[in-house]
Amino acid sequence: MCAVHYSNVYEKYLFRKDDNIVTPRQTIVAQMETLAAGNFLSVSPRIVMDLKASWRRCIIKYDPQLMGFINSIPSLPYSAHKLLELGMHILLEEYCRREFSAQSYELLADQKFYCTPRILKKQDQEGICEVTSGNIDEILHELVPGIADKPEYVTGGDILSAGPAFAWYQNGKPVGFAGTHSSYMSERVGNIGMVFVTERYRGNGAAKRLVAAVADRLLKAGRMPVYGCSVYNPASIKTALGAGFKLAGYTIRLFIPRGV
Repeated sequence: MCAVHYSNVYEKYLFRKDDNIVTPRQTIVAQMETLAAGNFLSVSPRIVMDLKASWRRCIIKYDPQLMGFINSIPSLPYSAHKLLELGMHILLEEYCRREFSAQSYELLADQKFYCTPRILKKQDQEGICEVTSGNIDEILHELVPGIADKPEYVTGGDILSAGPAFAWYQNGKPVGFAGTHSSYMSERVGNIGMVFVTERYRGNGAAKRLVAAVADRLLKAGRMPVYGCSVYNPASIKTALGAGFKLAGYTIRLFIPRGV
């Protein structure tokens, strides 16, 4: 699966249903038809902005309440790369601080990266070994909860069922991990996640080495490696870029409490 093919898969996933009408190199800005409910904290908020951008197209849907923000940006670029350069999430954050200063809000901004055989940066694999049924229990014992948000629901079978996983060993113990999540986009896509290195061993490039190992194995199996993270996580972004991943998409969702 080359970069162009991956872009098609990602765009089909990102711009589902009626969003498929968006043409390349164009930004569509439209008011939301319905106020969809969210589900974070306990306030049952409503979404007031939903931005989705790939490397060649973008859709921004917004509640009329945010018309002032939309009008403050006269010319919007069409690509994820250009929108990140503009700092769209930063501008929106500044606007929220002014408009909702006495209210809570939740701004979720994420980047999605992809990798191909040509752009993957091969790394030193000393101490890194594949995770198997033979060592998964040891790895879970040493590294959970670092590799799982809800470790009580994670089993070795869960981790090994979606794709390759690798661990980094130092002094005979696993101190780092990266694995694969299944993808809603396509069976030929593997979402790299659960990237974790114990605090003592951070700062020496171990995370990017683990990510590169998983990516290399996915590529050899004919699957496209994908890596997603928050724009507010510079360490994770550095890991993706250090392994050779390229930007594929940028999403923003803004929630505010109902009644605001």
